[in-house]
Amino acid sequence: MYNILSYYNTQSDMHKMNVIYKFICMFLFICILLFFKSYTMLFVVTIYTLILIVSSNVPLKLYLNNIKIITILIIFVVLLNLIFNKNIDAMILSISKTILIVLYTSVIAVTTTRSEIVNGLETLFSPLNKIKIPVSNIALSFSLSIRFIPIILKQSNKVLKSQISRGLDLKGKSVKIKIQSLTSIIIAVFMLSFKKVDYISAIMKVRMYNINKCNIKNNSKSYFDLFMLSSHVLILILYFLKEVIII
Repeated sequence: MYNILSYYNTQSDMHKMNVIYKFICMFLFICILLFFKSYTMLFVVTIYTLILIVSSNVPLKLYLNNIKIITILIIFVVLLNLIFNKNIDAMILSISKTILIVLYTSVIAVTTTRSEIVNGLETLFSPLNKIKIPVSNIALSFSLSIRFIPIILKQSNKVLKSQISRGLDLKGKSVKIKIQSLTSIIIAVFMLSFKKVDYISAIMKVRMYNINKCNIKNNSKSYFDLFMLSSHVLILILYFLKEVIII
């Protein structure tokens, strides 16, 4: 069963893309999203993101599931815009940017293995080793944190279903009872998550995992990598021409 932010095993140019280029392209993409304020750029970036989704060779359903998860966040963005009396254009752009960043990061997540993420982060921040910062440990911790997002969601769903089967019904209950019920659910989720942590830790010890000897490299570059980097730079240049230079 597929979980959010989990690697989807298939063949595509996005899967073969160098992880360093992926991170650089994602940084450029986020920069573009943060600053553009026109429907023209929104159209360009949306089309580009859809092309990446198609080229990833991953079922569209998986991306749509990731968008469903941020429904509450989208509602929150709408409420913020209404509270601060932002115009409709600003609200549409805010919602669109939120959806686009989720889709883009989903493309990166489903086409990149955790070992590639660790290696990419370690390579990017390797200069910090000179000032005695344990980059390898930080990269591994980040990778494990990503791994635990779907685990926590799965555990939450399991606990909630268990409570409902035992007669949990918060409709018409007082705020105090609702808080107590939610607190017990949260505690149960964390207890199950901690057990999972201990289990993974035990497995790593049994296998004598040594991060200093685990050095998986994926530094090969292809024409697709250069095309991706060039296309992101081109969109960034288009942004400056459209919204900075030509006012």
